[in-house]
Amino acid sequence: MGIPVRLMNVSVSDGGIQSHDMRVLQLLRQICGGTLAASTGLSMVTFVPGDLLPGNFSAEAGRLGYMKFHFNHQLP
Repeated sequence: MGIPVRLMNVSVSDGGIQSHDMRVLQLLRQICGGTLAASTGLSMVTFVPGDLLPGNFSAEAGRLGYMKFHFNHQLP
């Protein structure tokens, strides 16, 4: 763990990182105690994962259609 991941040119045609993308990234940050450098509208994400943390985690799904999106990205 701890190896930085940098994504560049994220969703540039859609105006950068969308709010539902940010919710997924923030949930991942919570689950693994990592660090995240990203914000809505930008096209670059830097994520440094930490150790997996025990506990219950939650994220706001936003629109109903994004619930499946969250499940697909958060569950193994």
